[in-house]
Amino acid sequence: MTSDKTSIARLVEIAWQKGITDVVFSPGSRNAPIIIAFVESEKFNCICIPDERVAAFYAMGISLKTQRPTIICCTSGSAALNYAPAICEAFYQYIPLLIITADRPIEWIDQGIGQSIRQNNIYNNYVKGAFQYIQDARGDDDIWYNDRILNEAINLSLKHNLGPVHLNIPFREPLYGTTEELPTDVKIIKAYDHRASLSGESWNELSDIWRASERKIVLLGLSHPSEALTKVLNILVKDKSIILLTENCSNVYVEEGIQCIDRVITTFENPEEFKADLVLTIGGPVISKKIKKFFQTHKAKYHWDLRSEKGLDTFQTLTHKIDAEPIYFLDKLVALNSLNNIKFQDLWLVRNEKLKALQSDFMNKVAFSDLKVFDIVMNHLPNDCILHLSNSAIVRYAQLFDQKPDVKYFSNRGVSGIDGSTSTALGYATKSDKQNILISGDMSFFYDSNAFWNHHLPENFKIVLINNSGGGIFRIIPGPSQTKQLDQYFEASHETNAESFAKMYDMKYQSAASVEELNDCISGFLTQEDKRIQILEIFTPRLKNKEILERYFDFLKSSVNN
Repeated sequence: MTSDKTSIARLVEIAWQKGITDVVFSPGSRNAPIIIAFVESEKFNCICIPDERVAAFYAMGISLKTQRPTIICCTSGSAALNYAPAICEAFYQYIPLLIITADRPIEWIDQGIGQSIRQNNIYNNYVKGAFQYIQDARGDDDIWYNDRILNEAINLSLKHNLGPVHLNIPFREPLYGTTEELPTDVKIIKAYDHRASLSGESWNELSDIWRASERKIVLLGLSHPSEALTKVLNILVKDKSIILLTENCSNVYVEEGIQCIDRVITTFENPEEFKADLVLTIGGPVISKKIKKFFQTHKAKYHWDLRSEKGLDTFQTLTHKIDAEPIYFLDKLVALNSLNNIKFQDLWLVRNEKLKALQSDFMNKVAFSDLKVFDIVMNHLPNDCILHLSNSAIVRYAQLFDQKPDVKYFSNRGVSGIDGSTSTALGYATKSDKQNILISGDMSFFYDSNAFWNHHLPENFKIVLINNSGGGIFRIIPGPSQTKQLDQYFEASHETNAESFAKMYDMKYQSAASVEELNDCISGFLTQEDKRIQILEIFTPRLKNKEILERYFDFLKSSVNN
């Protein structure tokens, strides 16, 4: 059985043949034909999440894991607008989604009918493509057109770079009709994505610059785990004129590299000594504001960007946008065999090793605080787990601690908003067979509290909730702390905790408010199994965190330069 709307029955079959398996609905009436057709097919993993904002981030988490488009589908009207934050995040994080919005008949838009808004092209700035079905398609040409644009949308979502696409479908009533006649001859258009290879002339120019550059920095931003990328970078850094800078969300582990960028560059007394001739950027956005400032101030002669189709000039130094598959391009650099005796890499690595030892000394003595909590939690992470990090101070603190080679790290750093971190992590966990741990700040956690209001919560999920009673980031960054409005309007200080919240959703809850309490429970919390989601809420001193973080950086800088 399927919907009696011909194009909808065909949509389901095309989606299946194009490799889509996951569909996240939010309840409504206008999208009834789509719900009926997908659920009755019994081929898809169909779930229903009432809150559209949660549903979209949850679906994004699924696609983050599968690297295939997940369908999100809602009714008409403001429901569609609630998808926007996740769509925007997916766009800037290169995550594939197929957004299907059911719409009122096109002739009734702006005519005083309920739940009718201008939905066509509603996400225009944040999707790779926007499409609209022909309403009530019956003739061969109409059906061909709808089949064709659906193929085009799915193919576009999977084309480099991956991303969200939008399909708007206007419906006239009746909406709930069904038929036993299933489509058998749907149109399938295969697409083969091919990134440009470099011409001989282009490669000759680039290889000459590469060989001539004695001080090279490779900066890897947000990236999906890739064994091939890890392998080629480990070979590339055998050239001692290269230093590799990564963040934990780069998801690459290379011992001869710098994993904690801010820990190193904040200690420079003579930054020009560490300046590169050539900077090569790969991957998505970079968390560290300090490295962006460093490159903007201490400009390299050459900046090559492999990150996007447009080329990102983040440091105002871009000289070459290279539209090539990163592994293909890095393999070509490795093949140059340009190993030399330049000790630029050692300059960075020797300092980094000193700073590791100094950090250990500092952490052994530091008072209970956000920083100390991270030291304890990061050192107790179980092997081979998935770590999700919420935004603002949380993801920044995490960059101060060395990456574990078998842990995968994720954070919504496309747009970097606090919304949707929990929902994204939950969606990812449903497709993962590993332990998934979310470290979240209180503002992000409570902001996304509807994430648990559904029947599709994974068992392999734990939450470390660091509650410093407000948006602690606003005490760290320059500006807000100099105003009279800090507490109420920037930090938004509060006295909320998650204990009653955990009871409402039948979660296992425990808390800690000191080093001793945290040390007593952290190991058991992170390793014990339970069929319920578990929350460990850690209360830290709101007014002391900034001072301790500043002392940390001051200690490293003064000690390493003595």
